Amino acid sequence: MRGSRVFAFLVVLVIRMSHAFVNDADSRLQPISVDSLLGMLFIKDFQPLAITADGRWVAFTIEDRRLKRPVQSNIAQFDGCRIMIGDTSSGRLTEITPSGVSAWMPSWSPDGSRLAFFANDGKGTHLWIWSASGGASRVTQRPFGLYPWAEIRWAKHGSAVITSMFEVSIVDKTPATLDTGHDVDSDKPTVQVRISPRHSTDRQSTSGPNLIDQRLVEIDVQTGNTTELSSVSSGVAAVAPDASRLVHARHRSDIQRRDGAQNQNYWDLWLVSVNGDKAVRIAEAAPLAFPLSARVSWSPDGRFIAYRTLGLPTERKVVIAWVGSQSKDESLKTKECPVADTANNEAPLWEDDSGAVIFQDGDSIRECAAQDGRTRTLATVKGFRINYIVRRTNDCLWSPTGKTAIWVLGRSVAGGPDGIYEIDIRTGVTSTILEEERAIGGVAVGQVSASDSRNLVVFTSESATEPADLWIIRNGQAPKRLTTLNPALAAIEMGKRELLEWTNSAGEKSRALVLMPAGYMPGHKYPTIVWVYQQAIANYANAFGVNGQQFYNLQMFATRGYAVLFPDVTWKPGAVMRGIADQVLPAVDQLVQRGITDPDRIGVIGHSSGGYDVLSLLVQTKRFRAAMESSGAGIYDLSSQFAGDMDNTGAADWVMKQMGIGVPPWKTPQAYIDNSPGYHLDQITTTLLMLEGLSDTSDNVAQSEYLFSTLNWLGKTVEYRRYPGEQHAPEWWSPANKRDAEVRMLNWFSEYLGGVGAEH
Repeated sequence: MRGSRVFAFLVVLVIRMSHAFVNDADSRLQPISVDSLLGMLFIKDFQPLAITADGRWVAFTIEDRRLKRPVQSNIAQFDGCRIMIGDTSSGRLTEITPSGVSAWMPSWSPDGSRLAFFANDGKGTHLWIWSASGGASRVTQRPFGLYPWAEIRWAKHGSAVITSMFEVSIVDKTPATLDTGHDVDSDKPTVQVRISPRHSTDRQSTSGPNLIDQRLVEIDVQTGNTTELSSVSSGVAAVAPDASRLVHARHRSDIQRRDGAQNQNYWDLWLVSVNGDKAVRIAEAAPLAFPLSARVSWSPDGRFIAYRTLGLPTERKVVIAWVGSQSKDESLKTKECPVADTANNEAPLWEDDSGAVIFQDGDSIRECAAQDGRTRTLATVKGFRINYIVRRTNDCLWSPTGKTAIWVLGRSVAGGPDGIYEIDIRTGVTSTILEEERAIGGVAVGQVSASDSRNLVVFTSESATEPADLWIIRNGQAPKRLTTLNPALAAIEMGKRELLEWTNSAGEKSRALVLMPAGYMPGHKYPTIVWVYQQAIANYANAFGVNGQQFYNLQMFATRGYAVLFPDVTWKPGAVMRGIADQVLPAVDQLVQRGITDPDRIGVIGHSSGGYDVLSLLVQTKRFRAAMESSGAGIYDLSSQFAGDMDNTGAADWVMKQMGIGVPPWKTPQAYIDNSPGYHLDQITTTLLMLEGLSDTSDNVAQSEYLFSTLNWLGKTVEYRRYPGEQHAPEWWSPANKRDAEVRMLNWFSEYLGGVGAEH
């Protein structure tokens, strides 16, 4: 007995000495504090960079997520957003948003003297106008409801704007009526914690508001008077150059998703005259990418529109439709050009003479003629995916002064640099304007704009070690930084991003992103966090923190002395669960073999479908000492996920098509068992932290309950943190709840992996 006590004492002593060594090494670090990260200012994604025609001013939306109200509404994602105006010459920034007001979607008037935007003071959303002489003022008298993708388009030479809205009564209903389950004025987190093994009976479910059809309206910017242009609309209108007509979409909810076209929706396009003429349907049941933006472009002469369709391979095309009154030639009605690209959904852009549109297609730039639909490839940038064509106002092509050329944004398909390239549309000659290991135009691409004066381009740029800021290129000169929104982060040594490559057992090249620990010392083995999600290289190689998120910014771990691994994972149809392990575990082996990772201190994290990835790993391996997943347990049992598609959310479609199962569970039950972690939970030996917003979809919440209950019954070590009133992503949770979850995540891994916790 005495000998075993001595042995136990020695084991504890060795562990403490090991942790002391780790902490001694970590003491040189200056980690990003939780408050610093959660207090970052972001350039709001999917919001335009609005530049005046003369290039003097750029307006953009920034987000301070500390200002997010702890209630949910249909515009909750814009809480804490503000409009900034930057002088492109001096870099001086001016905030135009009144105190206590959230604002977004800036749009300059044609003459650049006024800026329209949406704003919400907590009592309702209104249209506001700002001018240098008069400041910001509210235009509309009654609040209205908006979908998050609503845009503002100017009309009638700057006397009115066009947008889409739905009516609300006096004030925005949703903030007042949603029961969030906690005091909206409190700075205390509201969290329900369950510990296994221990039973708890607390349970709460909430549901969000039902969204209704929008109507398309014109708002007089002087009087605030509203004129209805269409009683049913989806998305936003594309306004003709002379502002006399517009094109908008109506969703076809009566059309089922066609075989193989996962999550594809179908729309009718309508041509509407602002003078009250009868609307004309110009496209029926088209597979479009609405409603995130209009994604329809008008020819400069106003005779044609162009758009691109998605869906099945045979449906992918660029469509040019004649809508003018200057020609009687029936052959001009519709012309189509085939498209191979499945991911890009930007509208084609018109050449100045209205004779053709130019569009991106994978690594190529192509042209489609309006007269006969003839197509030709203008240029190809090998090794890059062309994501965006630089444009000026009214969705027209931008060209450098004196050149018959365009600029495009390309992203390396192998985790290398992003680039800006100049393509001569007559000769196809391509030259490089800029290539850097930075995400140019944002992680989602599209945050780039150019002045009509053709001498200035403004864009967002970020890297694995730097958050996004605005940069400009003037007269083709070297890029110049316009903003520094988070200066405090510049003093912190970040983890360097590296690309890991190896050849797998099948002889195929495999890759992963790695964030080395800040202050990395060769020969020292580090605790390691594995982040699992799909398509790391293609989308996130140059994103700040290598995953483009705030809450899960992986520099939080790298600056605390962790190595971070982000394998390039793709789901293998029909064998998703097995395929995840086959791709992730060899990547872990690579870091261990290279002496970077301590094999006894490895953790794994995943969110949403990444949560499914985490569970899939835990039931197949004992390599991980600690794990965390959020909002992903709803996929732990594919059969009930399939059956839970009560609200037609596409869950059944997702299981059969994206996961490649192919048929319902009663056809091949074994495939559902083989790809559902829920049937193998007895194999889990890893401690698990679960996070769940209780206003997430009912499927996710319910199956998180099932997962916890089963693991609890098995006696596994689990902590389940439930946040009433919060939605799917911790990114958008109220500040107090988000901070609570962030601190717990960091301390969870510190406890089990011996790294630095949240208190540093």
